[in-house]
Amino acid sequence: MNRPIYIYIAAGIAVLGVLAAYVVGAYSPLAKRLNERRRVLNIQQQELEAARKLLTQYDELKERAAQVKLEMFRLQERIPSRPRIAALLKSVTRAATKCNIKEFQFAPQTLVAKEGFLEQPVRIVVTCGYHQLGLFLSRLAALPRLINTRDLQITGKEKPEKTDSITAELTLVTYIFDSSSHTPREIPAAKKIEKKEKAQK
Repeated sequence: MNRPIYIYIAAGIAVLGVLAAYVVGAYSPLAKRLNERRRVLNIQQQELEAARKLLTQYDELKERAAQVKLEMFRLQERIPSRPRIAALLKSVTRAATKCNIKEFQFAPQTLVAKEGFLEQPVRIVVTCGYHQLGLFLSRLAALPRLINTRDLQITGKEKPEKTDSITAELTLVTYIFDSSSHTPREIPAAKKIEKKEKAQK
């Protein structure tokens, strides 16, 4: 006896429903795991991007720190924290020699403290010609250490020679960093400080 067609249709629908329920039931945990992995992957990508930015900032800060260190080194060379009279004398002597100045006097004066720094005056007397004096002053200004010249006085010699026609007197002023000094005062002469520096070496 033939069964009506709708019975087969109903049976097919029932089977499809069971299969659909099975597929949905099996896919749901997998979908959750996939979503969870996507979420974790997004978090990791965000953390990686943040780490890259931090690395870039670190490289920039490292480069900036190197620049600051270089500037500090240059500043310490221009304005040292000690008188360094021996090094100054060596630099002035070298400048005089290059200008063919054979006679000059180098006399450190008393240090005078200003607010935050010390002034180191040095009395210089040279016997030379005008051209040599100009070169000498130019070389002093070009020294790494910060130097100013004051009280320049030029007198002609009674018996001028070919290369030594004048005597020039001037005060060469260098600066020393001193963060502990905040009021003007006089402190011992540079020679005593220089001896102390040599004793500590």
